[in-house]
Amino acid sequence: MHYRQQLREAVRDALGAVPVFEGRCHINRARKLGRGELPAVCIYTRRSVTDRHVDQWTDKKTCTLEIELHVGGTDAEVLAADIDTLCLVIESELLKDQTLGGICEDIESRQDEIETDADGEYVTVHCRMTYEATFVFQNVVTADDFKLVGVEWDLAPKDGRIAALDEIELPQ
Repeated sequence: MHYRQQLREAVRDALGAVPVFEGRCHINRARKLGRGELPAVCIYTRRSVTDRHVDQWTDKKTCTLEIELHVGGTDAEVLAADIDTLCLVIESELLKDQTLGGICEDIESRQDEIETDADGEYVTVHCRMTYEATFVFQNVVTADDFKLVGVEWDLAPKDGRIAALDEIELPQ
């Protein structure tokens, strides 16, 4: 399973274990949410970059994780307090195990953005929490998959030519 998928699922499982978010955590950002589904959390990854090339089979990568929290109701002041309380719940859950069960080296909060929408008397408040997760990414093709079977070199010239023979066994 790709590390981004592991990351999304680990966050969904951690947050979904919190009673207020049970059954309300979704792995995508294109989900259309109805009023009855709020509060809701949408979890997705936006980009990943290679920070450092460790060796020919290993890279250190940083992946941007977005957690969007959505709440709705008719009292804007209550919603403002609710979104901050729920953000604190999310932050606390992610701080319990910053390796998310060992799938990453670390996860760090980078920024939060809050937006408010109104449709008549109904108000929705959205908070996008941005995190960076650091992974040591192992290439699926490892050194053990390639074996050098034999090399023969005869550097003594024969008829003015050097004889050489290389044999390489590739994985099947």
